[in-house]
Parts: sequence; C-alpha cells; structure tokens
Amino acid sequence: MAFNREFFDYQCFKHGKTRGQVAAALGVTYPTFLRKIDNMSEWKISEMESLVNLFDLSETDRNMMFGLGEKCSFSITKDLP
Repeated sequence: MAFNREFFDYQCFKHGKTRGQVAAALGVTYPTFLRKIDNMSEWKISEMESLVNLFDLSETDRNMMFGLGEKCSFSITKDLP
C-alpha cells in the first residue's frame, strides 16, 4: 500500500488545509504524520477513516489516496458486528 502524496496535496489544496492541520485533525504529531505520508509508517484504520471524512472522499478517491486498488473496501463502523 503506497500513499499517494500528490493526490493528498491536491485534497489539502482543494479543502484549504495544511499538512499540520491534517496531522492535528488525525491526532498525531507532525513528524509522525510525515512518516505516514512518506510511506515509512503504517496508517491505522481509524486514521484512514478520519482522513476520508476530513476530505469527504469517495470510495474511489480513498482507494487512490491509500493505494488500495479499485475493489478494496473497509469501514470501521460498517464492518463491526
């Protein structure tokens, strides 16, 4: 799974967010956030869901951002029993 930084930067620009603001919204430090977007640290599903909600991403856009492939699907709230 490779994080798509170009698509992320586009979403930040589109929504008027800085990387620091996104890191704060996810509840991680800025250095930790940079490791995640540089593919040096794994994303928690809760962080992925927060980013999806922050940018109001469609399933296709989510998959593009996180390099999940077209048919991948996950949801913290939908998949719980």
